[in-house]
Amino acid sequence: MISLIDVTCHGDAPLPHPVLGQVSVIFRTAERVGILARPGRGKSTLARLLCGMDRPDAGVLRRQGRVSWPIGSSGFLHPDLTGAMNIAIAARAVGADPAETLAFCTRLTGQPDGFARRMGGYAPSVRAALACAFSLSQRCDWYIADETIGFGEGPQRARSDAML
Repeated sequence: MISLIDVTCHGDAPLPHPVLGQVSVIFRTAERVGILARPGRGKSTLARLLCGMDRPDAGVLRRQGRVSWPIGSSGFLHPDLTGAMNIAIAARAVGADPAETLAFCTRLTGQPDGFARRMGGYAPSVRAALACAFSLSQRCDWYIADETIGFGEGPQRARSDAML
């Protein structure tokens, strides 16, 4: 379960009012929740709070279980390293086996070269696919997505959707 009790968060930009103001909600185990709102209404702020990337300015946020970072977040991919090197570093950082994680990411994305090239040499869609695959390779009780869920087309999209 994840619960927010009177959570207030002002976000990064100095605004006259909080992005989230005294929000109270409970997300129960095995629930799938979608939040629809216009841009600038706090969806990404909420995702970052739920993942533990940000902290509320006020109120209480409780998480039970392991929570992912936003699915598809690719900020950890360094363009000068190969995809395989990026995965090895990220896997070690979260306590996962680098070889198993790379094998999972390669299977899920269907990338024929096993991410042997520098990340800067791949198309943005391939980088996005690797970021999503890495997120999904980690066993979590809660998976958080901010806009992007899944990746690819055809067989790659079918594998992505089946995994989700």
